[in-house]
Amino acid sequence: MDKITDKTIVKGRFRIKTLRAGIGELLRESEWQENLVVFNSTSGLLLVMNELLGSSTLSLEIVKAKLGTGSTAAADDDVDLETATVDNIQIATKDQTATSAITFTFFAPDGDVPNDTYNEIGIFCDDTDPRLFARAIIAPAITKATNEDLQLEYQILFDNS
Repeated sequence: MDKITDKTIVKGRFRIKTLRAGIGELLRESEWQENLVVFNSTSGLLLVMNELLGSSTLSLEIVKAKLGTGSTAAADDDVDLETATVDNIQIATKDQTATSAITFTFFAPDGDVPNDTYNEIGIFCDDTDPRLFARAIIAPAITKATNEDLQLEYQILFDNS
């Protein structure tokens, strides 16, 4: 009998585009960067496990992103950003963009994001009781200035190879 091997992976990546406010002209674009899908007693992959068991009262739907100024590396026990400074960045679009990928585009207009340097990003599930799904340190950090909108592209990738 053939041995079955399963190497299922759930991971994510993001990039950040800086746009001229109100116009949409691309000013800067970061490289794709990987993130950590957290796994602890209240967040991330545990939410997936509870959903499969039918024991979850929380939604797995990704509902928002946050930016912060913290600089500690992402870890499985994270439940929020280290220093969240921009909360509730709304989803502009979401779609299954490949057989094994979901892409979320978040949009943060100039007036909603203070001028600052941002070092961390996270995405969150469930509207009523938001739970961290994934977090990363932005390297290099992004600096947002006056008259700049931010567009955050986030992909969740599934792989079984």
